[in-house]
Amino acid sequence: MEAWNEHLKTILDRAPTRAMPLSTLVQSLNRLGGSQESRKDLVIKAAGSQQESYRIIPNRLGPWAQHPKRRRSLSPVQPENGWEPDPWVLTWSGPRGLDGPQGRMIEQLTDSLGAWGKEVDVGSPSSVARWIGANREAERALKCLTTSGRNPA
Repeated sequence: MEAWNEHLKTILDRAPTRAMPLSTLVQSLNRLGGSQESRKDLVIKAAGSQQESYRIIPNRLGPWAQHPKRRRSLSPVQPENGWEPDPWVLTWSGPRGLDGPQGRMIEQLTDSLGAWGKEVDVGSPSSVARWIGANREAERALKCLTTSGRNPA
């Protein structure tokens, strides 16, 4: 279990923002072997039991999904119709040790998103959506930076 936990930490530490959706994390762990369902349970259990290192942030649909005029168009993705939100797993650790101005900027961005993730109100769908959106934007920006300024799209 200790080796598996190290793999979990390594995967998240290598992620651009040190956070990723559970499904993406499970895919990375599946390369090491094992069934997907047991991996989801293990990740949730490991992250939940080590609150000093991890935080699970539930992905919510948001208040707009319950709007009466849109309910019909969104019904295929409602939880009661078999759709399950994909929570995000966040880790925080020491500095990555990146050099130069670009490295310092990457560390500041990662640290800022981590601090925000520690404090995000998981009871507020809009707060969670903003944090997830910021992570997605940061991933695109960091990809652009690490590909020597080329457009990642």
